[in-house]
Amino acid sequence: MVIRQRGGDQVNVLAQRYRLEEKIGAGGMAEVYKGIDTLLGRPVAVKILRAQYASDLEFVRRFRREARAAASLTHPNVVNVYDVGSEGDTHYIVMEYVEGITLKELIRKAAPLPPATAALIAAQVAEALRHAHQRGLVHRDIKPHNILITSDGRVKVTDFGIARAAASVTMTETGIVLGSVHYFSPEQARGEPATAVSDIYSLGVVLFEMLTGHLPFTGESPVAVALQHIQQEPPSVRYWNRHVPRRLEQVVERCLQKDPTRRYQDAGELLADLEPLAAGAEPPTALVQRGKDEEESQLLAGRRGEAAEATRRFSAEEELAGRDEAGGPPGLQETLEAPIPSRRRTWWWVGGLLAALLLVGVAVSGPLLNWFFPEMVRVPDVVGLTVEDARQRLREQRLRLGEETHVFSDEYPAGVIISQDPVANTRTRANRTVWVRISKGPELIEVPDVVGLTRRQAEALLAQKGLQARVSGYEFSERIPQDSVITQSPAAGSYVERGGTVDIVLSQGVPPPTQLTVPDVRGMSLVDAQALLEAQGFQVGNIWSDFRPELPDGVVTEQRPPAGEQLEAGWAVDLIVNQLGETLPSEGTTTSPPQESTPEGSSDFFGFSLP
Repeated sequence: MVIRQRGGDQVNVLAQRYRLEEKIGAGGMAEVYKGIDTLLGRPVAVKILRAQYASDLEFVRRFRREARAAASLTHPNVVNVYDVGSEGDTHYIVMEYVEGITLKELIRKAAPLPPATAALIAAQVAEALRHAHQRGLVHRDIKPHNILITSDGRVKVTDFGIARAAASVTMTETGIVLGSVHYFSPEQARGEPATAVSDIYSLGVVLFEMLTGHLPFTGESPVAVALQHIQQEPPSVRYWNRHVPRRLEQVVERCLQKDPTRRYQDAGELLADLEPLAAGAEPPTALVQRGKDEEESQLLAGRRGEAAEATRRFSAEEELAGRDEAGGPPGLQETLEAPIPSRRRTWWWVGGLLAALLLVGVAVSGPLLNWFFPEMVRVPDVVGLTVEDARQRLREQRLRLGEETHVFSDEYPAGVIISQDPVANTRTRANRTVWVRISKGPELIEVPDVVGLTRRQAEALLAQKGLQARVSGYEFSERIPQDSVITQSPAAGSYVERGGTVDIVLSQGVPPPTQLTVPDVRGMSLVDAQALLEAQGFQVGNIWSDFRPELPDGVVTEQRPPAGEQLEAGWAVDLIVNQLGETLPSEGTTTSPPQESTPEGSSDFFGFSLP
């Protein structure tokens, strides 16, 4: 960083191009300055890496790589990255300067936001996520602090991919992970890699906060909050804000599913549900302006009240002074100095009288006292009960049952309560409502048809539906290509619970030729030998005659190939038949076998010894 002297003032200039004017923000990893690109003459935001990380070469490498990846994004809802560089030990990112406020500031000023406006903001964030995810870039740190609202009402997401660089540094060093834990997905809290559906979970937390002004999970430490993300179901949005439409509440619930496969699987799918809910939304800038107008009105009203009070006091003092100087009748000065009864004091007397009458009525009417000040009761445990049983148990404690929402559950059967608010064994006033979430039972998924698909295609399709593929066997197939699905169980069109398993049998391709063992037919008649060979998958080939007076007429004396050899099915076996008569037993026989070199005097044909 170069320090230049200009008119006696020091001006910080990066890379002889970016003039830093004022600090506009700071985080655990970097500081942000408003600056001017002196080459192009436009305002920019310059994020400078903190000095303690500049010496970590691995972190710097990741920081620059992720920043360059973010620079590839060009979208109206993404803060553009113009430049990435370093000067000495100063590493920086030059970004589009956005005139406006962060979503966190808007939430602090105006939450809970109108449901349509919250849906509009979430939809524009989903647009940015869809653009990034299609290019293989996961944000990993979606939170209101990284979402900007421009002066014309546009939503812009910043810091794409930077959280991945932050992951290379320990939690205690950066403070970044600790600061973002309220928006973490369960898999991030477990230390697993973040994916596109992790960003969708974080956006669900942001939408929850916009609609209620509260975070779904809070705790005394970051670890406690992380455990809640992993173990606890979030409270209902409508518990905090009864004006939220049921459809928008369902969007939040699906975003905040613990199981990533049960969330929206891409930002485009989420966007399709948000857009109808954002119809007719009031722009975020109107909320900001309204908040400013209210602050100014309150300030003006306060100043007017102070001025009126000062004028009243001055007039009273002036009147007293004038009458005293004019010489009024005796005792007039004392009368004027005495407190003057006012309407306010009269109303105090009336209010006191009414309160006294009310206390008398309460004293003689115990039920009326209980109506105004109901006694404290202990909330019973209704988790695991049916709705009717829970209503009866709450009625016994003078509490009411409120059905908050119905959700799918693999743990509890349909119609059974899975959570309650307030929780069991806490104390509350009688006649209050206990809100419960009721199980709809396991979510049933229609099994898709995967027969004929490759193993990879079948596994991907089933995973997309929330199901698992399990290879249960292999078979040869003349019709189905190798490594493709031959059969599946359950069959396509049937229904199984989400997360269930579909068994698939894969093809091993065309079966190889069958190998058979040649039977021994020597000593059999030609008819019997032929029948046995055909029964075992062979054919009879050439038939030669032999003259062996010591053997019966018409029996097989030799065979080729020999008995016990392995051959393919359908192979021909040649036979030599003893023929003592003048004619052959069937057509196609020859009078003599082919000559082979055998020892003289030997009766051995084709390597076999005659009996």
